[in-house]
Amino acid sequence: MIEARRAPLPIEYDVFVSHSTRRGVRANATLASVVSHLRSSGLRVFWDENCIQDGDPLMERLEAAIGLSRIALIVLTADAVESGWVEWEHAIMKPLEQQRRLRTIGLRLDAGCQPVARLDCSEWIDADEEATLTALCRRILAAIRNRGED
Repeated sequence: MIEARRAPLPIEYDVFVSHSTRRGVRANATLASVVSHLRSSGLRVFWDENCIQDGDPLMERLEAAIGLSRIALIVLTADAVESGWVEWEHAIMKPLEQQRRLRTIGLRLDAGCQPVARLDCSEWIDADEEATLTALCRRILAAIRNRGED
């Protein structure tokens, strides 16, 4: 008997934001501004800070949102490196990335925090290399629009 293949789920989000909720004041403000800018650029962004309601089954909601996203923006801070949540989300992302259903972009917000092998991404963006928040958002948008087909 031939096994029927399940069609991939439709894309509901352009960007899933993976981050640690324990960030410094600067990182919090920067990430909130980045999310706001992405949304004002017309992108559908899943950010748990305003996409998960009280009482939602957290793990199921996060896993579903990752599967319904085109891009995962992994926000790297010292806390994210230590976060079991970011690592758990990344483990869900890897098979989707291997199937070319999801692309991961790393955003390093902490200057002293180096990308780690277990949180590998298709591309890394260093927030400290950009002169302004506008320049940073422009670079993130360019990475999102580049489908990684080179």
